[in-house]
Amino acid sequence: MRIRWWMLLTLFLTACGTQEPPAPQVNAFYPPDGYHGFKKDESLRIAFNEPMDPATTEAAFQLLGPAGAPVAVSFTWEDGGRRLKITPANPLAYSPDSSYQSYRYLLSTGARSQRGTPLESDLDVSFTTMRTLTEVRDAVAALDGAVSSAGFVYNDPNDPSAYTTARTGDTVADKGLRSFFAFDLSGLDVAAEDVAFARLDLYNTALRGAPFGPGNLGNLVTETVDYLDDDQLDAGDYALAAGRILGTVASWGSGVHVNLDVDEGLKDALDASGAYLQLRLRFENESNGDGSEDSVNPATGEDTNHPPRLTVGYYAP
Repeated sequence: MRIRWWMLLTLFLTACGTQEPPAPQVNAFYPPDGYHGFKKDESLRIAFNEPMDPATTEAAFQLLGPAGAPVAVSFTWEDGGRRLKITPANPLAYSPDSSYQSYRYLLSTGARSQRGTPLESDLDVSFTTMRTLTEVRDAVAALDGAVSSAGFVYNDPNDPSAYTTARTGDTVADKGLRSFFAFDLSGLDVAAEDVAFARLDLYNTALRGAPFGPGNLGNLVTETVDYLDDDQLDAGDYALAAGRILGTVASWGSGVHVNLDVDEGLKDALDASGAYLQLRLRFENESNGDGSEDSVNPATGEDTNHPPRLTVGYYAP
């Protein structure tokens, strides 16, 4: 019996079987499993060893939030289908405190290469976003105090008990009073972009006269000012040009704490690599000319019961 060549080929292929092409693999991915500190402006990335089919790969991908709910994303393909960039539709939430905010992304074997071959194995990755940590700094007692437009300085670093309040307003002689506070930033290893908030807490020991209101001294202004260029509070600091106005207060009673947002001032200080956050309080009007004192009297760093306090919240892994 004569055996044709094609019969031999059929027998050979049947005996050996048809060799399957190798399955596509994930070469690299970001963030890696167990990563801490994913930032809001970042994207997830997956790299493959060969071009992938966009439709099946995107359908096989999931990003899950802290409660396991799907997070909407968009996809961008690069390098001819070998690299995938995944961008959340909204920035991923940071933890509001020191606990971890966990996310998870998955890519199943439903993803196929452009040859139609399924992914070799599932990808399952967990990571966390940034946390919000806090630090507290009290004002430097030797550097805070008040200055009058008459040139008197209410600060004595050699006698901490001399001035426990920083008068702000005007005097019976209708001279203006402005107060100053400095917070040491040494050891605060935070970039300006990672500042979540900065709050100044001040305590008013006494309200004298009627400083607030349009017919009087107006609003109380909080602003940054570089008054420690000579490392101390002096008479010339009264009229120094302000760096940035941070906010105003329309009323402040005696025995009351007030919280002021000073985050932009802190960011400026960090950007400038400043040693201190330096703040000045003043009223919009220097005096109302009524011949009586109109003032608030915030406690200074010498008052250990109610020191001026800066609370900084910042993002960290």
